[in-house]
Amino acid sequence: MNGIRRRRGRCGQVFRCSERGQAVVELAVALPLIMTIVVGGLDFGRAFERQVKLQQAVRQASSTVSTTSTSASAASTAARRIICVQLGFPATCTNVTVSVAFSRSTSALGATTANPLATATITSTVPWQTLVPWPMLTGDGRIDLSATSTYSVLQGR
Repeated sequence: MNGIRRRRGRCGQVFRCSERGQAVVELAVALPLIMTIVVGGLDFGRAFERQVKLQQAVRQASSTVSTTSTSASAASTAARRIICVQLGFPATCTNVTVSVAFSRSTSALGATTANPLATATITSTVPWQTLVPWPMLTGDGRIDLSATSTYSVLQGR
């Protein structure tokens, strides 16, 4: 053996028994970090998708309301219905906050009595729940997502 003696461990292998315990310790240290990154990525993706859907719904609602509505109450009802349906809720949902500023003007530039300028500004807020409560970011895991859109159009053209 060329004068070199190798020391054998308890398992009969040359220093291999302790490596198995080392792998378990490394896994115990790395697994929480890996799971935090994975779940955080899922939560971020879900929040981003909901924010994009909300923005599209508010944009659609402001366009439709300013084109078809004739009063503020009709505009508010239509906007709530459009936003709720676009987000996948029932048409009469109560968990979505919708505020509508609607105006019609016959004296604005280009407007006439037959073709008034209608402007709708819609702001909507929807609560969103994370998969895991992130105490340093959200406290209880709830985040309010909001979007605003303004649309003006000459009605009747």
